[in-house]
Amino acid sequence: YKNFPFLIRAFKQVKTPNAHLSILGDGVDRPQIEAEIKAQGMESRITLLGYRPDPWSHYEKAALFVLPSDSEPFGLVVVEAMALGLPVVSTDCEGPREILENGRYGPLVPQGDEAAFAAAIDAALENPGGPDQRIRRANDFSVETGVDNYERLMNDILGGLTLPSARIQEKTEQVTKR
Repeated sequence: YKNFPFLIRAFKQVKTPNAHLSILGDGVDRPQIEAEIKAQGMESRITLLGYRPDPWSHYEKAALFVLPSDSEPFGLVVVEAMALGLPVVSTDCEGPREILENGRYGPLVPQGDEAAFAAAIDAALENPGGPDQRIRRANDFSVETGVDNYERLMNDILGGLTLPSARIQEKTEQVTKR
């Protein structure tokens, strides 16, 4: 569902001089991906790095993150890339659409449109914009923010009722003050 053959064909159309694509990860589709790279004559512009336990070190060296998925329920890799300030280009699917807020934080390209994906890559490489807005957006998906949002939701649902755990904490504080 990551659709690397689509990405390879789209990347062949990228016009930015010296643009190079590195693909992290490994799996049963590797022979198909290698065959597509060879069929497109892209061996000098695309590197398959395989599985890496430290993908963040590769994000730090990158100028751009791309996600060519046909389907992506969330897309943690998009949040990770944005947390490091990277611009993101993604196909328009569930998770990235939410994370990129319908294209506000990075272009969403219709699935299957190789020319549009290549153009979005070129545009992002030419004008990546500042990282601050992307970093702030990634923080919207942090554990801390999630817990705070969940707590607000529970308080809204309970209509201001004090949760039993909060009552226990209040009683514990009262006892320790004595």
